[in-house]
Amino acid sequence: MNDARSYHTALLLPDGNLLVAGGYDAGGNYLNTAEVYISTGRVWRRVGNLNNARAQHSMTLLQTGEALVAGGLNLSILNQAETYDPQTGNWTSRASMKTPRHSHGAVLLKDGRVLVSGGDDGFGEIGFAEIYTRSSNQWDYTENLPQTNNGNNMALGRLKHNAVLLPNGKVVLVGGVQALGGLVTLTEGYNVLASSWQAQGNLIAPREHHTTTLLKDGTLLTA
Repeated sequence: MNDARSYHTALLLPDGNLLVAGGYDAGGNYLNTAEVYISTGRVWRRVGNLNNARAQHSMTLLQTGEALVAGGLNLSILNQAETYDPQTGNWTSRASMKTPRHSHGAVLLKDGRVLVSGGDDGFGEIGFAEIYTRSSNQWDYTENLPQTNNGNNMALGRLKHNAVLLPNGKVVLVGGVQALGGLVTLTEGYNVLASSWQAQGNLIAPREHHTTTLLKDGTLLTA
């Protein structure tokens, strides 16, 4: 890469190239740089800079082909969001999240919206989630979501967890940690249609900074 970085995000784009954005440099400074790995040429190419330098943020591929970056750290905890357009190589500021957060989970729903869950707001783990709608450029809490007029909050606040979309359209949160409560064993699911969270059982071995992968047979592997 052109810039050494840690706690950044990396995302495979529809054209087969890899977008890397933000993070810390070797001196612990927040980066606003982004670059793309061109798979056919095996080279890294700089693209437009983020509007907000950040680390420990999320980056999600939208159905439009854009990449949505949300939250993270930059001296303070951020709620700003922005999108990257692969056609222009530039970033555009979008509506800010209702709650600043870092080390959260983010996943694209089947209907094209993005669910952001948990994280840390500077006072500890966050126990609620919000959804971004690209067409209206709007964030809404899952509790009392306008489209359903009902819903609830997560059972447990957590950060450094995994959020995975299941084949049935639901989302499951796996693992993570609480700032004061230690590792989280409870797994919980989000029902998109009802905008509600439900307990889904416990991990045998709680963990953070892990991965959770949806396998072809529909099961999840956490390691």
